[in-house]
Amino acid sequence: MRAIKPVVIKNASFNVCKYAVALMIWMAFLLKMESLLVLTTFILGSSALLGVDRAPMVLLGNITLAKFIPSSDVMLDANGMRFAHGLGFILNLICLLWVMIEPKSGWMFTLIIAVIKSISAVGYCSGLKLYQCMNNDSCCTFVKSKVGS
Repeated sequence: MRAIKPVVIKNASFNVCKYAVALMIWMAFLLKMESLLVLTTFILGSSALLGVDRAPMVLLGNITLAKFIPSSDVMLDANGMRFAHGLGFILNLICLLWVMIEPKSGWMFTLIIAVIKSISAVGYCSGLKLYQCMNNDSCCTFVKSKVGS
């Protein structure tokens, strides 16, 4: 069993981050704007490096929405969020490179990532679930037992 590294941020700031990034990926796909893919890739990469409490969009949320609208705090697993942001960075980077090499199929992959990011934004974060599965004794035990054998 892994130890959780808790981090507390404003829920409004967390929402700004996850919804804005999902919206930017959708806008990149709909408008075929590589620059938005670059921006979201940068945001996710810097969030992975800096941690969720110092992520650029969370900091933006702190000085905008969370400053004017009362918001409760939310506790997150810093390591799990770092992993999820890192995974998002890698997937976005693949989108960006793919769009540059083969635009038609690259934009289709971007559509898939936009759907996944939207699902993650509403609370079903597949990156975080994957991290929890890899680091928890109660999930993926059938995989762990075969690997350990």
